[in-house]
Amino acid sequence: MRTKAILNHLKDHGEQLDSDIAAALRIPLDQVQVHLAQLTAQHKVLTYHSTRVREGKKTEGVRCRLAVQTCVPGSMQGPVTLCSERYFEPTSSQWIL
Repeated sequence: MRTKAILNHLKDHGEQLDSDIAAALRIPLDQVQVHLAQLTAQHKVLTYHSTRVREGKKTEGVRCRLAVQTCVPGSMQGPVTLCSERYFEPTSSQWIL
């Protein structure tokens, strides 16, 4: 259930730090990290180490965002696939902006 909540949070709020996800969903940080590791292994979420400095305060954490399927030009099978800001419609072989 919590992995679904994490995915929904990332869909609604975009890229987030693991600590921000934990605070927003009121889930302990260590549990969020376990669920993110599972989602990363399933290729549903991309994670990377991040260091940011705000008002002289250094914050380290893991940034997370939804994984997006990549497009393979010429592939005509499957649903519409997101590529950057464009969509590829497999049935018409055209990019939709």
